[in-house]
Amino acid sequence: ERRGYFKTISYCMLGSGVVLLLQSLPVGIWWFGVLQVLIGSCIVGINPSLSAAVTLNTDPSFRGRMFGMTTTAQQFGSMVGPVFASIVSTYIGISYVFSITGLLLLYMGFQARKLSVQHD
Repeated sequence: ERRGYFKTISYCMLGSGVVLLLQSLPVGIWWFGVLQVLIGSCIVGINPSLSAAVTLNTDPSFRGRMFGMTTTAQQFGSMVGPVFASIVSTYIGISYVFSITGLLLLYMGFQARKLSVQHD
């Protein structure tokens, strides 16, 4: 709370992006498993920080609609993500799924970092 929610979101996204890029390297199943634990540790910080940021930065009369929009976006991502991943893995390979997703998370992490600087 002291460091700010947008900063936490950016660090979690940047960490997830780095771990996903590492997962694209074909090192071995045990390394992949360790990286899965690390990515879970990074991703777990995004939802609580996002919910807190929405609560603090949204007018109380609009808060319910805002949480509805964030839930819709999350569900949409849960639906579109596997479809996108299957298309990428079918045409160019499974390691590119991790590379592309890692790069997207790095980009979003840097964008969230810009927001945290503007918000502070």
